[in-house]
Amino acid sequence: MIDFDVVIKYMAGKAAPEEAMHVEEWVSASEEHRAFFHSLHQSWLEQGPETYQVPDVQREWEAFREKTRPAVQPIKPQSPTRLWLGRAAAAVAIVAVGAAGFYLFNSKNQNEPTLIAVAKNKPEEVRLTDGSRMTVNPGGELVYPVRFRKDSREVTLVGSGVFNVAPRPQQPFIVHLGELHVSTAGTSFAVNREDKYLSVQVTGGGEVTFYNKKDTLRIATGATGRYTWKGKRFSLEAPEPPLTGTFHFNNTPLSEVVTTLSRHFGVQIRLTNARLNHCTLSAGFDQQTLEDILKDITETFGLSYSVKKPYIDINGAACK
Repeated sequence: MIDFDVVIKYMAGKAAPEEAMHVEEWVSASEEHRAFFHSLHQSWLEQGPETYQVPDVQREWEAFREKTRPAVQPIKPQSPTRLWLGRAAAAVAIVAVGAAGFYLFNSKNQNEPTLIAVAKNKPEEVRLTDGSRMTVNPGGELVYPVRFRKDSREVTLVGSGVFNVAPRPQQPFIVHLGELHVSTAGTSFAVNREDKYLSVQVTGGGEVTFYNKKDTLRIATGATGRYTWKGKRFSLEAPEPPLTGTFHFNNTPLSEVVTTLSRHFGVQIRLTNARLNHCTLSAGFDQQTLEDILKDITETFGLSYSVKKPYIDINGAACK
């Protein structure tokens, strides 16, 4: 017999070490215990980071018993308890499993062992068997299988993290986020869970699909998709186009060139060597970004540039 109050504390990350050990021992005692615990965990995740109403354990247990026979020793039912989760608690790993080697059973594949990587006070780096890499932000966790199925790659993220997914068009990569999901054939993206919303920003080439049971949002490179908890709505924030400029220089001293560029692009460009001030530039730039212009200038004179916010420094001994 296990006290359900202890399980609630465990899910909220508030259990004492001995209480956590007791819960883990109960969960690892049988496959039925693991499956039921995983079911409660999924119910918890689907509530989002708002005020959480503990499910009717008696009703869930009875429904679970109908699906899995023979029945196992039940969790002692308690009256529902309203838990107020603050910002920090909303982002923490809701099931604080003590070690990544602890096994849970996937609801779709009861026989597929699953590992959990927990990031407590620092980011946790995870390398998956398909070559994908993931960073779990502090207070989060990643649930992932020991091996992926042939037709898909599926993981569960609690909290926030960054994904660098290996391209496999025939084997989509799916991240479950409770009631929300992210799918891609392969790209880099960041998941950020906040009190009021959950966002997905695509930082690599390609796109991701951000969806739930009702709606779907496609997010391209550089864009950010957002799901607002209160209104349960998706929105897309398209990336702002890069600032460009058109310039024509004719034997213009490099000191004047960097002054013109600094004013137009709103940055501070410096020549680190005074001998570069009198180098002259004859070139035209038509609707080009600052990055492209700096590359052309430094290649022309055999120089280099470095970004040290708030400055951009052009370095070199002399013009070539």
